[in-house]
Amino acid sequence: MLAVVGIGGLRLWQSESLSGTAPPRLQHLVVDGGPPPSPFPPSATEAAARRGVEFALSYDSVLATDVVVIDIVRVAPTTRRMDVIAALLDVAEYLRGRRFARVLLARGGARRFELTGEYFAELGGVRQREVNPMFLLRSIPGHARDMDGGTPYPPARATNLMGAVAEMERANDFVDRWVAP
Repeated sequence: MLAVVGIGGLRLWQSESLSGTAPPRLQHLVVDGGPPPSPFPPSATEAAARRGVEFALSYDSVLATDVVVIDIVRVAPTTRRMDVIAALLDVAEYLRGRRFARVLLARGGARRFELTGEYFAELGGVRQREVNPMFLLRSIPGHARDMDGGTPYPPARATNLMGAVAEMERANDFVDRWVAP
């Protein structure tokens, strides 16, 4: 569902979340007209629903359209950690052509992590390249920052099995912290 409110050349519209069941959120602000955003492609909607992850996308504020918030609204009890990462990649792929300064990862409105817009754009194109999915899962936490700017996880640098296991543990912790109610 898309609701549009217009005053002169200024238009606001709301769009539902990825699966279409969450309450609408502010999606875009367009000054002097412009076409409304295209809805999520059916493949992204189906993929997120199949994975049991529901996102709501919004800008950080009406004027901060260079910062997007990816807010987890619901996670099914059967959803695996890898499903959450795969759903994040679905959103990154959908937003691939847009540039953001920052991407905030939230859960139920509570902001948990921040990614740089440059890294998020890189995630959006990851499916066009052959990237080891386990390395990708292990590397995402190293690019995340706490909301106070701190680095909760060091960059991925495993050179042996023990290092890879440690990186998987921190990837699990990253997803758990993000999806925790």
